[in-house]
Amino acid sequence: MVMTQIPWASAGAARSQAKREETSGAPEITKEEQLLVALLNANQELIDVFKCYNELGAAAIAQKEKRRGRAEQKTDTTVRVFGYGLCPIHLTSP
Repeated sequence: MVMTQIPWASAGAARSQAKREETSGAPEITKEEQLLVALLNANQELIDVFKCYNELGAAAIAQKEKRRGRAEQKTDTTVRVFGYGLCPIHLTSP
């Protein structure tokens, strides 16, 4: 939602800046420009938060896969015995 407001806010800031330059020529920042800066900062913060969220999600998935791999390794129920084929065994966790 924030991102969709940026073009509108940019146009408003440009209009207010042009109007200010016509009337006074002073280098003051208009309210519209201040609001645009605030909007851009909020947008960047949201982008950073979503990036962090995605990274944490990926780390959680990787950790879950790692645990699953260890669990599958511990619960392998067959072993080859001296060329006689596979014999079932039961492993318990330490």
